[in-house]
Amino acid sequence: MSTNGKGASRPRKEAFFVQVKNADDKPIFFDATEHLGKQMPYSKPLATCALRVNDGLVAFSLLKLTQRSRTNLIESRLEIPRGPLAKLERRVAALTEPLPADGLLVEMDGVTHAFTIARDENGVARLERAGEGEDLQFELPKAAVQMTLLLVSPRNGATVAVGFIGHLNKPGTPETLARAASYALNFLTTLPTFRMVSGIETVTLPAAPSRYVAPRPARKPSEEIVFPVPVRLWSDDAAPQQIAQGYVHVKIDLDTANPVNGRLLFHFAPDQALAEQFDAYRGTMESGVSAAMSAHLGPDEVSDLVFDIALGELGEGGLGRLREAAATVTGLDLSPRQFSPFAG
Repeated sequence: MSTNGKGASRPRKEAFFVQVKNADDKPIFFDATEHLGKQMPYSKPLATCALRVNDGLVAFSLLKLTQRSRTNLIESRLEIPRGPLAKLERRVAALTEPLPADGLLVEMDGVTHAFTIARDENGVARLERAGEGEDLQFELPKAAVQMTLLLVSPRNGATVAVGFIGHLNKPGTPETLARAASYALNFLTTLPTFRMVSGIETVTLPAAPSRYVAPRPARKPSEEIVFPVPVRLWSDDAAPQQIAQGYVHVKIDLDTANPVNGRLLFHFAPDQALAEQFDAYRGTMESGVSAAMSAHLGPDEVSDLVFDIALGELGEGGLGRLREAAATVTGLDLSPRQFSPFAG
């Protein structure tokens, strides 16, 4: 598949999404494509996102709504923003060389800045300035921030183009381009299609550009939660065969979480007996550990703990509850498609 979008003609797919808060007061995008040409079906939209897919290109045009733009949207018939999507297509077509697999181009005020994207096994991404240049610092304007972000999908090699328009904070607030870009990508992670194509579940926000921001203290080894889980790996056949047995050391990420999807994040270190085959079982391992801990804590407490982690407010009580839940993960049988706790 081409990664530069050149030669794109009629879109293979177009869709239109509206972000609102769900019953749990969490922002989520709903597919509103069937309402195009009709009135807005939601009374309190937070943002809109248009999707266009061509050969080698997946484009997202994201608009974070203000009160005025929300009112205008509600009073008008929904339309695909074809102008912004066409602009993204032209920008990708103008690329003179392919983007690197871990590359990110961020354009603002007519200037292009290069970053790299480091993703871990949970899809937690971190943006880093490419080369030796310093990150751009600026004050947020009164008008909405407008950015174009270009990256490569690790799933199919397509170019992912994001057009972002929205207010990030109060005008005059000091900001950096890395934080602004991280915020824009994080905002879009509430859209499952973007998470799938970008390989990004959430983006770690860099520190704010202020001397008054307290650095996060280093976590003591005694505060970390690492526990061994006995694991048996099985083939994915009609009559499964055991192919390996050993231990996976699980570390709960106590510094990063995505409150949008309400999931705890884990880091896995399989022992040598499992290491060669483990990648195919990573997803079911995560599901099995999550299920066991959620069964002990309940979904509401998991949500509260994830929120505390995301805000850096996890205290001794929360650590204790996570340790209790970790102790309930006593062993897992894994196939590439499903998990089950050890019997007995």
